[in-house]
Amino acid sequence: MRKFITFIFLCLCFLCNARSTNVLYNAVFDSLYIEGLCYKTADSTDLALERFLECEKIDSKNAALSFELSKVYLAKADSVNALSYLKKAYSLDKENYFYAIALAEFYDDSKDYASAIKIYEKTYKRFPIKKNLLYFLARCYALNGEINKAIKVLDKLENRVGQNKMISVEKSRLYIYDNKHKKAIKVIDDLIKKYPIDADLYVIRGDIKREIKNNDEALEDYNKALELDPGCAGAQMSLCSYYSEVYNLDQMEHYALMILANESVSFQEKTRFIDFALKLYQNRPDYIEKIDQIFDTVIKANPESTEALLMYANILNELHNTEKMLEVLYSAVLLDEKCLTCHQQLIATVVYTEETDVLKVQQLVEQALQHFPEDAYLLFVEGSIYLTGGDELSAFEYYKKAVENVSAQSKLSEQIYLALSGMHIPEAMMFTREGIHLYPQNLMLLNNYAYNVAVYWAKNKEYMSEAKLSEFQGILDEAEKISESTVKADAINPYYLDTYAYILFLQGKYNLAKFYLEQALNYDKEANYEVLEHYGDVLNALGEKEIAVKYWEAAYLLNQTEELSNKIKQYEK
Repeated sequence: MRKFITFIFLCLCFLCNARSTNVLYNAVFDSLYIEGLCYKTADSTDLALERFLECEKIDSKNAALSFELSKVYLAKADSVNALSYLKKAYSLDKENYFYAIALAEFYDDSKDYASAIKIYEKTYKRFPIKKNLLYFLARCYALNGEINKAIKVLDKLENRVGQNKMISVEKSRLYIYDNKHKKAIKVIDDLIKKYPIDADLYVIRGDIKREIKNNDEALEDYNKALELDPGCAGAQMSLCSYYSEVYNLDQMEHYALMILANESVSFQEKTRFIDFALKLYQNRPDYIEKIDQIFDTVIKANPESTEALLMYANILNELHNTEKMLEVLYSAVLLDEKCLTCHQQLIATVVYTEETDVLKVQQLVEQALQHFPEDAYLLFVEGSIYLTGGDELSAFEYYKKAVENVSAQSKLSEQIYLALSGMHIPEAMMFTREGIHLYPQNLMLLNNYAYNVAVYWAKNKEYMSEAKLSEFQGILDEAEKISESTVKADAINPYYLDTYAYILFLQGKYNLAKFYLEQALNYDKEANYEVLEHYGDVLNALGEKEIAVKYWEAAYLLNQTEELSNKIKQYEK
């Protein structure tokens, strides 16, 4: 509490000092301003902005207030107002170093380097003690294409601080950009005289010499770097690149493997050398053996990199080595149980193996859900496990939560809605209705929705009130149109034809239903029991009872349901 009071007191003192001389002390202004600072500190930007704008009505020429307004607008990603107030703060108090730097950095971030240069130059004149301004100024000159000015500023900076590795390396880089390689080499030569055992400097000089085709001297520098530091990653990378350019594949392989084994090189830096090696080995008979060698080397050097394991798993997947891939993915999950991608890939691999162990999948999913309880993919898989076990209500709850957390218009979102469309509970049907608006081109989704509406109508219409019956009749008519669109899009799909015919049957359009069911039977190579049963229903409605029974009996042989049995029994002699 004491610290908070001190903070408020300091803000108030700063405010009083910053206030323009022609404005009297105003307690209302101070109160609003301090409230604004507190809201800003608590990330309540809207409330902070409200208070600061009230302050502006009282004192519109307060530099500190303008500066705070610029920061609030910047937090709200309103760059136009942020710049406007930043410029205002700077114009009201040009002697304030922080306002100047903030404005220059804003221009710099906006890539308006010319404006940033003007502010940095003026600020350096006011604050010559601030040596860092010269570095910022040189950087902006360089980015603005004014290389000579950038180098002169760096010279001035080096004159003030003495010979400096970072400054000299930056100067050499600018000379290279300006095609003045000899001057770039001279800068590094001078550095080497001061730091003769710095391996990185020999690599830099070697790279410059290689750029001007002085390969022999470049190789001398690279080898000198390795002599000074056998684990010098820069030298290894430059040598690998050089031997790749001159097609010396043995040497390229040698240095690529050195890089992969180098513990000081991050996995991200190693990826392009892994690609080098994979391309080198891809047409060799020992390709698979070499891949194992590469990743064994990388994983030993980067034992905590799940990215290395995931990359290895992806390559094993391409090689259809599922057994080894599972081993690698289990290792990744054990290494980092909070790696979502590791869990997802392991589960996906187990799911798609030929003999899927449902209990094992569920165990993996529930383990992952402990760390990622709102991940849509994990929720989707868990829902699918319950659906496979016949527990539609539990499955629906997981699918529902997955829908709430999935990215809109993603492939996973479409899969979740498709799974919901195969369920026979009213709540799932309503979710599927959302799905058909999101994915109107997914014919299976449209068909499933239309069929479930028809099934629900057939089973529940006699229990509906008149109002509900009238409402659902409209839904059934809509389902007919949806089903008709699937038949138009795919006229030989027996399932789409069957759904459309079944809806027509429920609407009493028996002859038309019979026509489409005959089409479905013609294209149904698997003798689906539902198509046979529905054809029997239509024939029965048309008075062709004996033939109807034959189709029901054929359906019953495929699926012994009580409903089919009752239909057959009613006509037994």
